[in-house]
Amino acid sequence: EEWLSVFPVELKVRRRQKQQSGGGWGRRMEKHVKVTLRPITMDDALPFMETISRNRAIFRDTIPWLADTEGWLVRSYIAIWDSDQQHKSGLHLLVECNGRVEGVVNLHTINWDRSIAHLGYWLSSDAQGLGI
Repeated sequence: EEWLSVFPVELKVRRRQKQQSGGGWGRRMEKHVKVTLRPITMDDALPFMETISRNRAIFRDTIPWLADTEGWLVRSYIAIWDSDQQHKSGLHLLVECNGRVEGVVNLHTINWDRSIAHLGYWLSSDAQGLGI
């Protein structure tokens, strides 16, 4: 699809933080993260499911339906999201950090006439706090 031709989008995030050493705060540490946003495909079902499995505990409080998701349901969501993108009614992007699946950004129910959509996203615990 032409409207998806801008993807993948790659960003570099640099986060500085002080490291605690010994009895106090020591040197600054920089963490560089390569973030890639791209449309999710059926080939992503397994790594997507692995990310969900690693994060079930945090999803129980924030996104309960995701905490109980199984592989067959992930494939169903991806099929629905692909249809949304074909009909330009949704945009569903995988978030990769340094090549590892770490979350999703979704624009649901895009209304092109009114220029509005519903935004949803989640990041794994490993990707939270990095400025992404």
